[in-house]
Order: sequence, then C-alpha cells, then structure tokens
Amino acid sequence: IAADVQADPSKVVSMTKLENIDFLVGELEEIGEIMNGFNAPNCKSFEFNFGTVWPGNTEDFILTKLAPYFPFFRRMMLEGPKTVIDFSSPHVFHIQCPPETEEEQFVGFNLRFSVTPPDVAIAFLRQVLGEGESSKPDARLIIGRDWGAAGLSILAEIPLFCNVVDLWLGAYDVLRDFDAEGILWSLAQPEVLPTLHRLIISGDGWDGEKIKAILRRRYNQENRNLPSLRIRLIGRGVNANYSLVATLKEISMIEEAFWSERTQVIDSKDV
Repeated sequence: IAADVQADPSKVVSMTKLENIDFLVGELEEIGEIMNGFNAPNCKSFEFNFGTVWPGNTEDFILTKLAPYFPFFRRMMLEGPKTVIDFSSPHVFHIQCPPETEEEQFVGFNLRFSVTPPDVAIAFLRQVLGEGESSKPDARLIIGRDWGAAGLSILAEIPLFCNVVDLWLGAYDVLRDFDAEGILWSLAQPEVLPTLHRLIISGDGWDGEKIKAILRRRYNQENRNLPSLRIRLIGRGVNANYSLVATLKEISMIEEAFWSERTQVIDSKDV
C-alpha cells in the first residue's frame, strides 16, 4: 500500500511494521494530513469511525485521502468472506470487511462516516472495485427506512460492484415503522439482485400477504436459475403469523422461512 501523496516523497515516513491503523476521533482535515505523512506497506487492518464530520469534508476525504488504501480495501473485499455495506441510517455510510464476529479478531477494514450521501458511497465502491469486473466480492447490503427513491438507486447500483447475497430491509436494531415497500416490490423482478440468497425484513408494518405475492413472482420454475432464498421476518407485521411462514415454505425455491416479533432474535451478523 502506498500512502505517498505529498509533493516531496522524502518527507513521507515508511512504517513497515505498522499493521493496524485506527482513527476514532479528530477532524477530517487533520487526519488527512497525518495520513499523508506515512505509508504502511504491511497494513493488515484499517478502522475509521467518525459519527460527526463537517458537511463538505467527507467526499474529498473518502475519494481522495483514502485513495492510497483502495488497493488494500479491494484485496480485503475480494479475499474476505463477505463485506457489509450499511445504509441503515440516511446519510451515514458504513462499510466493513469482513463482518465482525465475537469469535474472530477484526482483520480488514471498517469505515463509518456521517454526512455522506449515497452517490459518494457509490463512487467509493466504483473506484475501489471497478465496474463490470469479472471478479466481485460477496456483500451484505443493509437499507434502512426513509430512503424512498434513493433506496432504489442503491439497490440498482451496488450489484455493479458486488454480489449482493444478503439483503436487510427496514430497521437495524429496533422496531420501527417499515417504509421501504418500493424497494421490496422491486425484488419481484428476478433481474434485481440475481445473487440474493438471504433476506431479512424488519420493523413494524410490513405486510405478510404482499411479501408472499412478491416472492411468488420472483421464485418460480421460469426463474429456477436464481439461488434459493432464506427469509427472516422480524417485527409486528400485518398478516404476520406462523401460517404465513408455512405458506412461504411452500413457495418454490424458498429454502427457509422464519418469523419473530422480537428483534432480540437477530443481530448484525445473524443473516
């Protein structure tokens, strides 16, 4: 990894023994200046977590200051088991590879930025992974509520760079009104997320009958080349009961169906 982006390379310190880079506090401009002062060719993990940054700074930092680490991010995404791309909150971009587990120490990268519109996140993925590449990383895509048309754009753009094998729609950790029906209905089209294998729909207000209709359109003998689906429904949905689960299991290519009113039965790695 080369972090040499200064005019005078002689001023850049090569830190060959540095394996972990972790920034949790500070201003983007200051952190950018620090990063310009060294390279870390043997870096194994990179974490950057800013809950609040000044508007206007994030795009330049993500697309310019982090550019020397793009080859490292790409390698981690291609070699890792799965990348989490998290849009659970509007204007917050969170990407982590591989997903963190309790059993394994984090090795890879973890980036979280507020004040980040979706087009900046998409540009980041385009620059890191390229578009139309034959080799794509597997990804878990999380889309929260209140996205509307932007959510549909995310759903259309992410598969250009990643194989979306997991999709989580609705709230993240808490029960909230489900407001992503446009995104959900788009799944009736088999060309949308053709690599999808696991689906979570969480939050109050989703309609079991609509979900059943969507899955019947998507999964049938005409679309038997699609992967089978494991679906989990979380929250107090309309027409939500265990007979719904039994009906979903009868649909062609539904490998597993599960429902619970309680969000405690699921967490960020339980897809």
